[in-house]
Amino acid sequence: MSGWDSKPANSRRANDTILRMANPELKWWHVRWRLWGRRLNKSGQWLAIVMMACWMVYTAGRFVYAFYAPPQMIRYQSQEPAVWVFPTPLSDRNVSQLSGSRVEAYGYSIQTPWNEQPEIKPHKEITLVTFRQNKAGMLIRNPDEDTTENLPVKMASDPEIQKLYSDQDRSSFYQLTADALAASPNEAKWWIPRKNVQLFMLLSSKDLQMMNFKSVHKIDAGLMRGFQLGDPSEPPYRVRLNLFDRADRRIQIDIWSRQDGAPALTQAQLNAMVASIQPAEKQQPPPKQNSRAELRHFRPGTSPTLFPY
Repeated sequence: MSGWDSKPANSRRANDTILRMANPELKWWHVRWRLWGRRLNKSGQWLAIVMMACWMVYTAGRFVYAFYAPPQMIRYQSQEPAVWVFPTPLSDRNVSQLSGSRVEAYGYSIQTPWNEQPEIKPHKEITLVTFRQNKAGMLIRNPDEDTTENLPVKMASDPEIQKLYSDQDRSSFYQLTADALAASPNEAKWWIPRKNVQLFMLLSSKDLQMMNFKSVHKIDAGLMRGFQLGDPSEPPYRVRLNLFDRADRRIQIDIWSRQDGAPALTQAQLNAMVASIQPAEKQQPPPKQNSRAELRHFRPGTSPTLFPY
């Protein structure tokens, strides 16, 4: 019997090559499924390669963005004049003797240098105090309702954003404010992306707090410490006090005279006002809601135009 007959029926040998015949028992759908299986296998491999490439591009993009974006944003911020204003010593650290009216609002009592009965309009968020004879006024913000410039607090309360602040900044609102006002665009270092993100957030807070003020001074008297924005003896004769008590509770007070008038008070009197702040002895009546008509001309960083003079 020849070698041909010794081989299986479905194979042939020609020139030392085994030729296998198609299995007659396989149907067309068997072949079709196997063909699709091979195609899917190859497609899955290509899909895995594409997904891996996309992941690598995404990771590289985030890496480049982390180094490139913060310095660029800080460079854009550096065009704002407010970020180049830094705390300086007070021009006068003396404390005058005050004998004027005392104003109470939101649990605090403040001595003023003006000897007249002020017109006080308490509201839920702010209290307006008018000294018409002396052509001066005060705006006191409720520490529990103040949302005008509390962006640092809101950001620090977010667990994800909180990670971007240093432990020192998160220790107190006063420290966070101090670091923001002292921040400079020159501190940016492109090789420290995390530091640049922190700096960008501090500069954003500084720009928001400074508004239209041209100077800032550290002030510490009595139970309060904080920062004074503006100078009472320089036009437009308007200052803002960002003060913090021992419990890190902030009270913000704007003091101004008419824009075309003389100074409302001296720096020594302002120092005495800060030193005079103490807890109020009596409970304040519930404040009424803000009147839109009274506040329609008020904007943060400006004086309310509520006075006839």
